[in-house]
Amino acid sequence: MENTIQQILAELKAEATAQQKENILKMLNMLSLQNVGHEHLTMFINHLLVLFARIEKGEMLEMEGVREMMSELKPESTDKAREVAQILGENISESEIFLVATHIENLINQQR
Repeated sequence: MENTIQQILAELKAEATAQQKENILKMLNMLSLQNVGHEHLTMFINHLLVLFARIEKGEMLEMEGVREMMSELKPESTDKAREVAQILGENISESEIFLVATHIENLINQQR
């Protein structure tokens, strides 16, 4: 999985700190995904990189109606998104958790 992360970062022409790479690996291992397509992993990792940048800048997204939108997702997706927030050890907004949960739900649905 580590090689896949490195490959995706290279494809995205993205830089990530050692801690960010370690967190991405922890998150993907925690998700226990089986046979997810490269393009879906790329989208998820890209979102995480954007999230890392917002955390560094102290710019959390805030959207209205997040509770209602969150209720439309599978509980597994939102639970896993909260675990991602714990891995990051940051105070992540509900809007950010919702966005992570949507990506996780997409990954879960794309398992082959």
